[in-house]
Amino acid sequence: MFVLPKRRDLGNMSIRKVVLSAATTLLTISALAACGGASATPQSTFDATGKLEDNSLKGSTCTSQNASVLKTGNQVKIQTNGNTVAMGEVGLGRLDDRSPNDGYVCVFDFKVSGVPTGQGFYRVVVEGQGAKEVSEVDLKSGTFTVNTTKLEDQPN
Repeated sequence: MFVLPKRRDLGNMSIRKVVLSAATTLLTISALAACGGASATPQSTFDATGKLEDNSLKGSTCTSQNASVLKTGNQVKIQTNGNTVAMGEVGLGRLDDRSPNDGYVCVFDFKVSGVPTGQGFYRVVVEGQGAKEVSEVDLKSGTFTVNTTKLEDQPN
């Protein structure tokens, strides 16, 4: 609380200067309060994780050279409302035997850090492969798995 000094304590200061000083102090305090103090609250983020499958395997090992569709290092973007909010890349692939029905499949993990929370659904865009709508719950839990041939918006 700001208290005006008594007239006898003013000395050479005029009432006008004291009032002006008090007004400046109040405006500064109001501006800081309106801005939330000295620093803004950072938005919460999470790491989006999942698996991408490539069943176009050529050979008996799962390496970037053998998987013809998906490659280690391919870019993975996370988008909301048409804007890219975080980026990462496809990790190393590993061979998964799904015989007798599907044969061998290359499974690539991905992780994208710094995804803002609270959007509900996100669009996962895999470089050169297309995109898929995914819930925040699935991206946080790592349960998102998709075969790259089943991504929406496949490039021509």
